[in-house]
Amino acid sequence: MLIEEAMWFGRQMQALEPDCLSPLLNLGSSTEAFRKQFQPWLDEFFLSPLQSRGVRIRNQDRKALPGVEIVGDLNDREFLRSLSAQSVRSILCANLLEHLENRTQLARAILDILPADGYLFVSCPYLSPYHPDPVDTGFRPNVEELAALFPGCRRVSGEVVPCSPYYDHLYPHRRFKLLRLGLRLCLPVYRPKIWLALITHLPWLPRKLAATCLILQKNKA
Repeated sequence: MLIEEAMWFGRQMQALEPDCLSPLLNLGSSTEAFRKQFQPWLDEFFLSPLQSRGVRIRNQDRKALPGVEIVGDLNDREFLRSLSAQSVRSILCANLLEHLENRTQLARAILDILPADGYLFVSCPYLSPYHPDPVDTGFRPNVEELAALFPGCRRVSGEVVPCSPYYDHLYPHRRFKLLRLGLRLCLPVYRPKIWLALITHLPWLPRKLAATCLILQKNKA
């Protein structure tokens, strides 16, 4: 999640009562270290403010590491069905759909898990380089295209959020990381696949990114 993306969601959630959100299921959450160290803005602007208001957050990821309470693969249909037992009030699905070959399967599962009147917070990159984790399908939807994955929901808020240049997100500690990048580009024979990925990302360094951010509420039956 990008900094401006986290800030957008943080602002939007301030208008919602904690009882409408808790517990919140954070799909593809990654680890506690990722949320607090690699992307500290995710915790600072989004997750911690929710928790300070009494919202309980249940983090899901495929990695059984600290900070992950629910371990499972979102490509596994049996696991997706088991998530219905979590009895959540809201779901966060941030920067995840572009990494799944069958995103409609996850979208349907989210609608099955989400109760009537429950909130869904979903985002995808809109302007972003290729970033496999483990794949990148190239899904870069606008607000309407993203909302179309979740029929039976009303749109609470949605926007293509402009973000800082890619360079600012990739290299927040500029001097050291810039030197490291320069050295790495001089070594194409070392792990050539990673070197090739760096080459393809170079034109993106000065470009501003953007994320499609959307808040939906599931309709009553």
